[in-house]
Amino acid sequence: MREIRQLVILIISAIVVLIAGCGTEQKTDSSSDNAPGRSEAPLLTEKDSVEAMLNEALIRLSYGDKSGLYDLEFEYLQDEFDFDKYLKKREIEWARMDTLDHLKLRELTHEGEDSALAKILYVFKGPSGKMHEVPDQFYIYKQYDEWKKPTSSLFSEQRKYEDLMRQAREAAEDEG
Repeated sequence: MREIRQLVILIISAIVVLIAGCGTEQKTDSSSDNAPGRSEAPLLTEKDSVEAMLNEALIRLSYGDKSGLYDLEFEYLQDEFDFDKYLKKREIEWARMDTLDHLKLRELTHEGEDSALAKILYVFKGPSGKMHEVPDQFYIYKQYDEWKKPTSSLFSEQRKYEDLMRQAREAAEDEG
């Protein structure tokens, strides 16, 4: 699943690069490209990559694929529940996409190194084709340099899990 998500992000990044590349003119003065103090802009900003991650889960859900939600859960929950058991959880059974078209990430406010408040707009498409937006906000969490938006798992439980894993590694090193 992780490989599929990485492939989708890579494809989206490639499309962004192609679109950006097609709309720019080639410079003839190559010395200006390597000017001191000039740094390359990232392909996707953090805000763009978070929005893409959330929309990817929604797109997969729109096709009835709830594995996108599972991919955004914390590691402890994935160790406790395989995907089949996860699908039977009450929080997941109801998850579906009807008229939700996409979401827009309006603001990402960091709260420490491993969490951020995401202020979003859900964009719905009505039966007449008219679009309307509903604001919302929720927390997302960084785990192993990837943002997660868990549905069932809890950040506090992931911390406990990481502490147990660290203690197990330390105990194994002491025995060895």
